Amino acid sequence: MTKMNDNLSNVEISVQELKLLVNTLTKSVVLSHRKRYTWLGVIAGLLIGICLTLAIISLTWKQTDKITTTTQTLLEKSRETISELKLINSKISQLADITPALNEKKQTDNKMSASTDEIRQIDAKISQLADTTPALNEKKQTDNKMSASTDAGKTKISAPQNIIQPGRYTVYVHYTNNKNGKLMERLSVFLTQTGFKVEGIQKVNYRNQDIRYFHDEDKEGAVVLKKHLSAFIPPITSINNTDIKIINLSRKYPQAKKGALELWLNLNF
Repeated sequence: MTKMNDNLSNVEISVQELKLLVNTLTKSVVLSHRKRYTWLGVIAGLLIGICLTLAIISLTWKQTDKITTTTQTLLEKSRETISELKLINSKISQLADITPALNEKKQTDNKMSASTDEIRQIDAKISQLADTTPALNEKKQTDNKMSASTDAGKTKISAPQNIIQPGRYTVYVHYTNNKNGKLMERLSVFLTQTGFKVEGIQKVNYRNQDIRYFHDEDKEGAVVLKKHLSAFIPPITSINNTDIKIINLSRKYPQAKKGALELWLNLNF
């Protein structure tokens, strides 16, 4: 009996140990399953996080490309705008340079217009003078004839003496003002009509007004030229006989041509 009880107690102990072993194994299996699930969750979370990170990076990259493209477009437009502004600035500078020239041209045109009007007025006066000159010459010749007849009657001289012939003298005309070119041509025609020979008209830089002769015997011709010149000019300007001097250059130019007279005029109108 005692042996049987010992065996039974041993068997009970073994059963209890087996139960403990089974429980321990079960717990260990459960724990191992739990750990596996935990690791699987961690791995799954890591994978999900990596996927989300890659998705965010992809979206950010695409947005960055769009921003870069937009930025490049804006830069190109800015460059085009700057180039257009530079062109506009250059055109404005050209206009600023051209404006003074246009103003000067306008002033020059106004001056030329005023000068043209003055020249027309002078031409009109010259034309009037040219129309009245023949009548004045005829009247002067008539007066001279009448005076000569009177003197002949009083002194009983058959013919006047020392009559000056303008054809003996050659006149060289000099003038200073550019506006008086046509006037000098009119004067040349006038002197030719009165009998003088006119060899040329020349523009010079001279401030005074005089008649020059180069031989003593030509002084009378210079006096006659001054009289004719005084008859021609007063209707146009207020010049007086005293304004025109007669200069003897016989000592300075003894080899000059006889009968040569130089007329130097500075008419400011």
